[in-house]
Amino acid sequence: MPFNKLSMARAEVLECHIMTGEYDYLLRIAVPDIPTYRRLIMEELLSLPGVDKSRSAISLGEVKYSTALPI
Repeated sequence: MPFNKLSMARAEVLECHIMTGEYDYLLRIAVPDIPTYRRLIMEELLSLPGVDKSRSAISLGEVKYSTALPI
């Protein structure tokens, strides 16, 4: 399954953004625990053709969240 189709099909993937810079995509993923996250990355995402590497950052907590645009 191609990367875009996998990201659209998986409920754990809340957002998928095409990026500029060092990495091609940014995913926001919600899973119940680290073992589930590891399986998703190692067994599914990294096994896709064209996926060479991944980098992860885990949020330690939310400081501010807003969807309002300052216009």
